[in-house]
Amino acid sequence: MKTNLSLLLIISGLMLFGCKTVTTPETSTSAEAVSAAPQAETYQLKKYPIKSGIVTYDTKIAGMTGKTIFYFDNYGSLELEEKFRGNELNEGTLCDGMNLYSINYKTKTAYKKSVCSRGFALKVDWNEISNADKQDKAKKLDNITLAGKDCESYSYTAAGVTSVFAGWNNICMMQNQDNQYGGTYIKAVGVEENAVIPAEKFTIPVDFTIK
Repeated sequence: MKTNLSLLLIISGLMLFGCKTVTTPETSTSAEAVSAAPQAETYQLKKYPIKSGIVTYDTKIAGMTGKTIFYFDNYGSLELEEKFRGNELNEGTLCDGMNLYSINYKTKTAYKKSVCSRGFALKVDWNEISNADKQDKAKKLDNITLAGKDCESYSYTAAGVTSVFAGWNNICMMQNQDNQYGGTYIKAVGVEENAVIPAEKFTIPVDFTIK
């Protein structure tokens, strides 16, 4: 079923590289109470055609440079994003196959946000853009090479702002947007496909507090 890219843009902006920590938690518990991530064989729908991977991005958001490392497994049902400022790990977003969390590594706190079974990252797929959007909002662009991968690319314009996306195997490899706040520039600089990722990578560390 085709997806309205307007919704994907919102997801991309809020989840992929700009997820904010929830500041008004109601309850708290130990990370030991969170169930382990589900086994790979229980997941049927494949967000990506490859089972696992690690993608490293250079980022510049609102004038601030940084690095993001994105991990996925189980064809995209498990996803983790780690955001660095310099060499310091600051924030993260985790989908463990059941729930979505924002993570503050400095305070060792994770905030449970919602249910999550298909990851949180934007799936880049020209074929899933609606025909209506292809008429006036979306434009297919030439393929580009990023981190040694041949990536499909397209632009999408909403509310007068144009974003350019590139993807490989439906994995977002680039997102560029010029705006009055300094813009968003995200580019993959390294890819490890079919990576062996420890299961604990997709769980909240046991010494973190969950709220």
